Amino acid sequence: MAGWLKVLLVILVIAALFYMIFVANELGSVPLPRVEMVKPENLAHIKGQEWPKGWGVGQADWFHHASQGTRILPYAWFVNLEKPTLIPSGRIVDPGYLERFGFLPSPVDPKLNPDGLPIGFAIEEDFDAPYADPPSTGKVVGLTCAACHTGQITYRDAADSNALKGILIEGGPAMINLSAFQETIGRAIGITLRFDTRFEQFARGVLDGQDLGVAEKAARKKELKAQLQRFFDAGMASREYARIHKLNGTDGGFGRTDALGLIGNRVFVALGNENLTVPSGPVNFPPLWDTPWFDWVQYNASIRMPMVRNIGEALGVGAPVNLDEEPADIAKNRDTPLFASTVNVRNLHLMERQIGGEKELDGLKSPKLQETALWDASPQAENLRVAGHLLYRERCQDCHLPPIKDLKDDLENKEFWSVEEVSGKHILRLKTFDLQEIGTDPNQAMNFYRRVAVFEGTTTSAARGLYAVTEFIRSDAYRKMGLTGDQILDFNRYRQFDGMPPDQGGSPKTQADYAADVMSGKFIDQVLVANLSYKARPLDGVWATPPYLHNGSVPNLRQMLMPAASRDRTFYLGSTLYDRDRVGFATERFAGAFLLDTTLPGNSNAGHEYRNLSLQELERARGIAYPSPAETPSSRTRWSTVLNLTESAFDKLTPSERWRRIRDATDAALKLDWVKRDHPFKGVLGPEFDDDERDKLLEYLKSL
Repeated sequence: MAGWLKVLLVILVIAALFYMIFVANELGSVPLPRVEMVKPENLAHIKGQEWPKGWGVGQADWFHHASQGTRILPYAWFVNLEKPTLIPSGRIVDPGYLERFGFLPSPVDPKLNPDGLPIGFAIEEDFDAPYADPPSTGKVVGLTCAACHTGQITYRDAADSNALKGILIEGGPAMINLSAFQETIGRAIGITLRFDTRFEQFARGVLDGQDLGVAEKAARKKELKAQLQRFFDAGMASREYARIHKLNGTDGGFGRTDALGLIGNRVFVALGNENLTVPSGPVNFPPLWDTPWFDWVQYNASIRMPMVRNIGEALGVGAPVNLDEEPADIAKNRDTPLFASTVNVRNLHLMERQIGGEKELDGLKSPKLQETALWDASPQAENLRVAGHLLYRERCQDCHLPPIKDLKDDLENKEFWSVEEVSGKHILRLKTFDLQEIGTDPNQAMNFYRRVAVFEGTTTSAARGLYAVTEFIRSDAYRKMGLTGDQILDFNRYRQFDGMPPDQGGSPKTQADYAADVMSGKFIDQVLVANLSYKARPLDGVWATPPYLHNGSVPNLRQMLMPAASRDRTFYLGSTLYDRDRVGFATERFAGAFLLDTTLPGNSNAGHEYRNLSLQELERARGIAYPSPAETPSSRTRWSTVLNLTESAFDKLTPSERWRRIRDATDAALKLDWVKRDHPFKGVLGPEFDDDERDKLLEYLKSL
């Protein structure tokens, strides 16, 4: 081989290795899926669920981009930050990159979305938080609730050359990876600071359009680098503190986050790092439809008032609050910066109104599979649905209530509805279940119940601390807007609250009394309670909300109807390809997918199961006990006893007959009046379904 050919071959090999190591593998970046985007013409909206198209208040694009007062970064930084790859590969906001975190594309709007950022990114033009760490003023970009609460289902259309098609689910759970996104932002800032060429490129973009002289430009670049370094240092200090104190919890991955844990960490860290805890209670992003009319608006039945939940949510995703001054100052001067925050309460109210509507259950509707190309209209499927409806009423409705359409037609039924005395509005009574009874992963509820906050040597419950912060933010915002009477009721979603300030209709006699009541938690039970329970919401639209259980530990509805031991112990999250038969997303491994391991803290897939009880459990239910192993009869004798059969009759049972006898005995045992917190069959809701029953119930659930 000629010498020049050898040299060329070596160069080609080196180039190929360089490409594979640095470019194809995106060295330096967080591993992310390579996603195939749904073409706009192949994206469907569900009839009956659509908001008016447009950018005005109450319209779809406004909801997707309206600011809640949160901050990720200054806007000019965000749109000029390069991807965190060692070899330059473009900006984070370049088309297609943010979508790899699961964010959904959105159209350009000159004001609300000039750079065509995905759904859920919002601009705050006049952000002003000198108390934030680091301080920030001016135009910023943050997340809004649509980022986590706008979903999409995709499928392959065999009738159209196997084209990828999508269905947008307004108010549905998103399949986004917030932890990977946060990590990417941190790495991108770090690489920008590390390499001069990267920083020069970044600075040119940030300072573009500013009429600066040479000296002034150099000074601005120096100042910009110092500001960027401060952001980076704050993030690194937080990470190092978490590493040293072992505060790194269970990663939520795609479609999940520890909402209450992160809200507490973001709020209470201002009082000192000792208030940080391990976020080990990840939850699915819940669907929003019908929620404004629920009496409990949080998974663990902890928050009654939607505005309080929404303020907490805004704080959790980056709206800073000032907690630097003595709480007593709030009674002396309402203009004090204590509890000052960037939370946009007006927009939170407008969003909640858009979701809930002004009449009971008249807001955002749940998505109907019947309105999609995935619906099975065959006579066989309809027969399954009819039979499944009977099963639902027998096995599910006692906990999850009748379908929304039936509830809406039965507003005077006091079993389901309470009536707010002042507003006259009906609020739906959800059933809640003790952790021991439901048996699902307890971390989300237990973490909030146990958590405390320490400020200058005084320890209080996290519930009381969060109540105080959100209450002062809320009342200050109402005062600044000049709200009174019916307007306050409207902002509070028609719930009367006795603890408001006297000038806003509350029962405290003076502002000082109001402040003292808030700090003591006098009226907290009307707003926020650290319950050891989970709520059961109506199941309308449940087909569009995988994965399942509050922590997303069960990949599909079919497995939800199986014994916990039969559920997947591990599976992958990140795909939105829909599996209609099992009612869930594809969970096979792919590059960049997130592995959900149900053995990790907060990820348990136990509980809420339908299974037959074991021999020992059936004996316990009947009070059968044996003095010692030596005096314990054979398994054959024991089974005959618990099933009320002779041993010869037991021997003649076929496997199918034996299974059904055990199921009947299980049903009888579960109907006994057990004390909830001493329930001997933790998490068992009913006897096991057979395959035929599962098919019927699944087909009905898909029709809700």
